[in-house]
Amino acid sequence: MESLGRSEEIYATLQVELADVQSKLNTWSCAKEKELHNLKSSHTAFLDSHNDLTQQLKGREKQVKARAEKNMQEANKLSEAIQEVQAENEEQQETLKQLPRELAELDQRHQEAREHVVLAKHKLESSSESREHKQAVLGSGTELYEKYLGITFERQVKGALLVKMQNIDPSNPKRQFTFTICLEDNEQYSVSDCMPSVDRLPEMVRELNASNSLTSFVRGVRREWRAMVC
Repeated sequence: MESLGRSEEIYATLQVELADVQSKLNTWSCAKEKELHNLKSSHTAFLDSHNDLTQQLKGREKQVKARAEKNMQEANKLSEAIQEVQAENEEQQETLKQLPRELAELDQRHQEAREHVVLAKHKLESSSESREHKQAVLGSGTELYEKYLGITFERQVKGALLVKMQNIDPSNPKRQFTFTICLEDNEQYSVSDCMPSVDRLPEMVRELNASNSLTSFVRGVRREWRAMVC
């Protein structure tokens, strides 16, 4: 009987301990379930946040691509515009290169036209070969030369004239070309101090005295100078 009572006591103790273990197990299980639930909720929230961030990144990527495409189109348009401007500049540069030659040709034509006018006027006034008439030509003709040819005259001693010309050298239009012409006592023209010198000057002076065409002589000297610098 004593042994039976001892067994019941042990059984009762085991029941108490088992119940305590079961309670602790239940408590631990509930805690783990709660922890697992929290972890699942946290993971779900992280996935949702990650999905939102992914969508945002995709949206921003799309915007960046669209902006990049737009910038590329604008860059292409700008490049085409630059090429057009460069082409226009090259055309203008080419035109500018041609301008000096065209202006020189135009100046030459204008100069020749003025010389023809002066020649015509001078022919009308050169019918007499007297010394008085030649002196008058040297005096009054200067106005015609200055007006139509851009030539200036300065009176020197003994009725001589210093003739100055410009617009002959295309590289230096203000450069002066000069000579001095005088009517001698024998009613013959003489020319001196020709700068720069002209090789054909003696021959041209002989032609001047033979023709009495002062306009032709001045025009001839000018052409000789132009041939030197052009």
